[in-house]
Amino acid sequence: MKDEKTSQFNGITEQRIELTRRTFLSHPAIYRAQKVHFYLMDILPLVLTLISIPILVHLGIGWLDLGVFAFMWFLTAVGVELGFHRLFSHKAFTATPSVKFVLAFLTHIAGQGTITSWAATHRHHHAYSDSKADTHSPYDSNGKVTFKTFIRSHILWKLRYPYPNPNLYLKDLLTDKTLRKFDRFYFVNVLLGILLPGVIAYFISGQNPTFLAKGILLGGIVRLTLTQHFTWMINSVCHIWGATDFSTDDNSKNNLLLFIPTLGGSWHNTHHAFPNSHRNDILKRHLDPSHWLLLVLSELKLVTLPKAPSKTLIDMKLRKH
Repeated sequence: MKDEKTSQFNGITEQRIELTRRTFLSHPAIYRAQKVHFYLMDILPLVLTLISIPILVHLGIGWLDLGVFAFMWFLTAVGVELGFHRLFSHKAFTATPSVKFVLAFLTHIAGQGTITSWAATHRHHHAYSDSKADTHSPYDSNGKVTFKTFIRSHILWKLRYPYPNPNLYLKDLLTDKTLRKFDRFYFVNVLLGILLPGVIAYFISGQNPTFLAKGILLGGIVRLTLTQHFTWMINSVCHIWGATDFSTDDNSKNNLLLFIPTLGGSWHNTHHAFPNSHRNDILKRHLDPSHWLLLVLSELKLVTLPKAPSKTLIDMKLRKH
């Protein structure tokens, strides 16, 4: 069994679980579901985006279209970074039932899988980051990055991969019956996320059907595709290019270029050093919009934020350049 990895704070440790037949679930039905989701939710939106672009250029893109797109992008990014990532995968903060419900819905409109599936895969990634057992590392068995390993880490791994056993990784989430029932509406919520921007644009424009179509194409399909790839860049790009500010046992990087579209999620080396921290702006030069939003929600008594990592722990993990 691999050694225990102390990568959390406040006395909590993250343990590398021994790789056994219990670590993953292997069944033809699982692989069929992965294949269907890959083509339906990963490839189809990309194809539809390529089709949508010339249509949008022909129809014309105005400020209303861009505003609806930005609004939907923000909601989706919040769903990924605060919902999928910091709340459900890492329990970096606690939320009221209403906020938890909203974040659960926003995770679904990202089209990246159910909450339980996303969290199980992500927790496994942290336990084996950039090792042979990592589901989406851009490194090969020799520790090298090739075009093939990069593309696999970015998207192709989703076609078929060892599915982390929820009974092993998600004992906390599996007891949440409401969350499990909510995941059953995943595909419905993805569709609602595609239609919602069209409906918003339709009514703001005075019930103009052209804006309905543009809202669905730009705020729905194109937004879905772009936010997916920005998330996947954290798996691929942020394990290759960027700064290594903290000592970790993987190749995670802090990437400046991606912090806006990921709402602070690209400070990935910081996150791997302190995976259960609710904030990624531990270094003052890093801006973390997700943390800013959490501070607002905290002031409104909608979330509860634990103490951040201590200065002693930060200094201990900070690399001396």
